[in-house]
Amino acid sequence: MGKIKIAIAEKNGNVANTHFGDSDRILFYTIDLEKNTITFEKEMENPLKQVKEEKHGSEEKLKKAMEILKDRDIIASGMPSPNFKKLKEKFGKIPVVVQSTDNINIALARIADTIKEMKESGEIKLNRNFYLLI
Repeated sequence: MGKIKIAIAEKNGNVANTHFGDSDRILFYTIDLEKNTITFEKEMENPLKQVKEEKHGSEEKLKKAMEILKDRDIIASGMPSPNFKKLKEKFGKIPVVVQSTDNINIALARIADTIKEMKESGEIKLNRNFYLLI
């Protein structure tokens, strides 16, 4: 099944209950589905917060997001955003909306379990046709 690279939005020590671009930090992990491990890679202050937008979901913000997230398979936050849909359609990323934004480790485990189930069943169940709701 392989490894999945994930970026998760963090705010106040939890999964951000905001749009990805409005989070305080971005945490980077690798989920190894074969070994059942989740490895923390790094964290960064969210540079997307600094992008001035004329309207929400701007192309400028999307371009900046892709610079940061180019090697990620999954992008996760507590709320979907207009650019979540573009990340999926234009770049093949899997946007994930985390319903319970309390605990990052629990969210990561739920994402890993959901991806395993999808790979085993061959079925991807996307909400509104563009994001995974866990």
